[in-house]
Amino acid sequence: MKRLNSLVVTQTRILRADDLPFVTLLTQSAIAQIQKAFNFRQAMPMQPPLVPDPAGGIGFWGGEIEINSIPVTIQQVIIEPRKVTTVVAAPSDSSQKAYSMLTDLIRRLDSREPKPDLDPIVLTQETATVLELDFPITRLFEDGRIATFAKEIDSLSDRITPRVSIVPSGVTFRVSYLEPSDKLKANNVQLIDKDLKIELRMSTSIEENLFFISSPNSSDTHMKLIARLEEVFSQTSRKEN
Repeated sequence: MKRLNSLVVTQTRILRADDLPFVTLLTQSAIAQIQKAFNFRQAMPMQPPLVPDPAGGIGFWGGEIEINSIPVTIQQVIIEPRKVTTVVAAPSDSSQKAYSMLTDLIRRLDSREPKPDLDPIVLTQETATVLELDFPITRLFEDGRIATFAKEIDSLSDRITPRVSIVPSGVTFRVSYLEPSDKLKANNVQLIDKDLKIELRMSTSIEENLFFISSPNSSDTHMKLIARLEEVFSQTSRKEN
């Protein structure tokens, strides 16, 4: 990898029913305290279809905190009755620390005793990166039948202008979570399919070798995936004699 331009981790936590003091969090005082603690520029209640839960949610945007004396951007936090989603421009460990800070505050706002621990039933993560690799995205399509088909697309496309450039710009893998645990079933938690995407960065040329890569993984696993991608495709394939 030549250069990492950006990394954003989205973490979604599903909690047990009624663990979050959601009615309390909807109050103006609670929203103001969360907004101040994370320096959010904007905070507001949200209603469907902006959030899937019919009870609505609370959204916070454009925050910043310090973790180990390093500024960390909190792009978004959405709190629903059973779900907390955080979008942080930092690796997964920083996202975890941001969540811990949030739950510490929520527990202080909660007047109930004993207070729920707010440990999630399940945590899902998605990491999105924009980065420069040392090979073009067309390298992914050089071998096999897809390469044969790609060469024919040009002659099978309508010519709206005299010249047309048609190049492969990405590949998507569908990730489905099979055989959910008894814990997920008991708490009526369903995991939706996710996508693993490897795409040409929008508004860039192939020669720049800039990629947008997202996966339903922690940042550590995501970077291992990218390292393997580079290992496989950095060298041009050699045809067997």
